[in-house]
Amino acid sequence: VDVTWFYMNCLADTCGCSRGGDCECFCTSVAAYAHRCCHQGVTVDWRSPSICPYDCEYYNKGSFLSPPVQVDVTWFYMNCLADTCGCSRGGDCECFCTSVAAYAHRCCHQGVTVDWRSPSICPYDCEYYNKVLGKGPYRLVTYRERDTVLAANRSSGTVFPKKGDPTVAGFLSLFMMTPGLSRARPHDTSLVSFEASDRPNYFLAVDSSGHLTLTKWEESEAFWDAATFTLHRDTWIQGYDSLEAFAKPGFFLHYMLSWVHLMKYKHTDGFRKATLFKLTGPGPDTPTGPKCQWRYESCVSPCFRTCSDPSGGACGTVPKVEGCLPLCPGHMVLDEVTQRCVHVEDCIKPPVAVQPITTVSSVESTP
Repeated sequence: VDVTWFYMNCLADTCGCSRGGDCECFCTSVAAYAHRCCHQGVTVDWRSPSICPYDCEYYNKGSFLSPPVQVDVTWFYMNCLADTCGCSRGGDCECFCTSVAAYAHRCCHQGVTVDWRSPSICPYDCEYYNKVLGKGPYRLVTYRERDTVLAANRSSGTVFPKKGDPTVAGFLSLFMMTPGLSRARPHDTSLVSFEASDRPNYFLAVDSSGHLTLTKWEESEAFWDAATFTLHRDTWIQGYDSLEAFAKPGFFLHYMLSWVHLMKYKHTDGFRKATLFKLTGPGPDTPTGPKCQWRYESCVSPCFRTCSDPSGGACGTVPKVEGCLPLCPGHMVLDEVTQRCVHVEDCIKPPVAVQPITTVSSVESTP
């Protein structure tokens, strides 16, 4: 097995290493080399108590469980040792994490929570779910009229510039800026979508006539593209941004006195200023962040109210598990399709009523 690639990779990663000689970049590179050797039938016994020690002894620590539980650790411990040959990420590696997680899962089913993960030991990332819910909420203030924001009629979905107090009942002016809904360029951070903060599942989208509307989420590429915009930061004037339609490149959201629509780029000062918006936060009394928050739980019943089960009564017997669970406000439920906390009436798929099963005797009783 040629050592050159592993050696150069180790040198290149040194810059990002923060734990001295026995550090993740070194351990990762050497472990990868040993892994390749293992696949060639050669065992490289390179770890030691001082060089990238393997943490299977974690199982044997007396503090691992409290109170004690009747789960035999032997199988998990031997499995951890056997998997060492296939480990490619140093001490905090997948084989170790998988084995300890399996042990903790068994303990959880026995009624004992093992809170064993940490930022440095097999972290569990629930931020992935929070990230797609976006940042904010924001108001989109026009450059032309500094006291005018984009607002949407809650019932009709019409989007228009609104002067004065934006908090009037029946209108929505706060929006979460989420990663772009379009699936065409999923990792492009310049692509964004705007979701109504007080009505999740409803997004600003451009209709067929080029007007901006508030539209309910749809399972279609056409909708995802129509609700996605390219955010051009500090366009022409510092602190003001422009929004280019992803579905129609070269066309920008353009402010008029009574509506907002798409207009093809023009090299004029008037056009530029009419396409500028400032993203501003709400007042100090408005909470920031999405309505839904995903949180890690080491051992919890995965029973919560959803669109398919608004009362939360169908999941009471589900065993406890480890994982990311949503925390929704009391008046909202989780939409399983969009992974958001929504009002029941805004679910993508409405609840399905399940008729109770009734037993009918096949033998008629005789008087």
